[in-house]
Amino acid sequence: HLERGDGPAIRSVLETLVSPAEKLDGGIAALRVPTLLVWGEEDAITPLAMAHAYRRRIAGAHLVTIARCGHLPPLERPDEFAQAVLEFLP
Repeated sequence: HLERGDGPAIRSVLETLVSPAEKLDGGIAALRVPTLLVWGEEDAITPLAMAHAYRRRIAGAHLVTIARCGHLPPLERPDEFAQAVLEFLP
């Protein structure tokens, strides 16, 4: 990746992973709005167990998992992602 000039992108991702500002755990239970979690079942960055934990902590949250999908459902499985969103919207 460094040979392709991806160094700044890699640095940004690594900084984001350790940034306290990126941690949702502290305030997630305070959400009081309709919440849809769309998660790739094969997400290696934020594992499916995290989705289930978020669903339990957000009152009334709805979780949709997408098979054969990693971290980016809108890009990897756009039809399934769009269907999940459309079914969630009032």
